[in-house]
Amino acid sequence: MLQKWILGIMLATGITFAAVGSEDKNMAVGGWLQGGNSGEHAGLDLEFRHGAMNTLDLYTSFEFSKHDNSLGVYLGYYWHLYDVIPLPQQYGRMSLYFGPAAGMGWWQSDLFDELGNEYDSESGLAFRAGIVGGWGWEFPKPVPLEFYIELNPVGEYHYMWYDDDHKSDWQLPDFYVRFGLRFWF
Repeated sequence: MLQKWILGIMLATGITFAAVGSEDKNMAVGGWLQGGNSGEHAGLDLEFRHGAMNTLDLYTSFEFSKHDNSLGVYLGYYWHLYDVIPLPQQYGRMSLYFGPAAGMGWWQSDLFDELGNEYDSESGLAFRAGIVGGWGWEFPKPVPLEFYIELNPVGEYHYMWYDDDHKSDWQLPDFYVRFGLRFWF
């Protein structure tokens, strides 16, 4: 009986939040999947509207597995162009957006030889800066969701350390593709 009450309260709260579309909301939380970087496959993001055309995006990446671990924190500022892709209001709205992004990440990976034997591990820090360009579709009312695809060409400075050795290098350019979904509230 208690579970039905909890489910009813959660459903009523969700319907209350969904009474208007995403364009009337100022904050979103979501998740994303990414290709292009072997250490960053998924993450969470938090986006804030700054006026009708600008957003501030704070996103994290994380992976914790047997042979690969990583954690990153990034910040982007985006300008949205809503008039480029006209869409009837009953289908939501679409935007093209772009802006700078920067951040820092940490990783630790085990290294294997040709026979699959582990022989070392490397750890490092990556400092990243680049430009994000994306397409977003904010679902029609009353669903406050946004689906997005981003292209993220960046430059990265890597500082790596092994057991007794340190090394640094630049990766220019590096290129990531991200797919995500945000819930606006």
